[in-house]
Amino acid sequence: LLPCNVIVYVDDASGDTIVSAVDAAQMLSIVGRDELEPIAAEVRERLGRVIAAIPDLLTFGGASRGPGNDVGP
Repeated sequence: LLPCNVIVYVDDASGDTIVSAVDAAQMLSIVGRDELEPIAAEVRERLGRVIAAIPDLLTFGGASRGPGNDVGP
């Protein structure tokens, strides 16, 4: 079930770019192997940090923000 897919798309209604990822902990809970929980938690934390950093990266990299370039929730 790993690697986790990251999905990037433009919302037709708002024009915002949306970035999301599947929750690794929820995906691995299906397997029912408790020894994988720490790995899933680390994957969730790392993906969350990357997604949370995207707005700062857009600003730092000089990309304009606006329709088609905003990062959604």
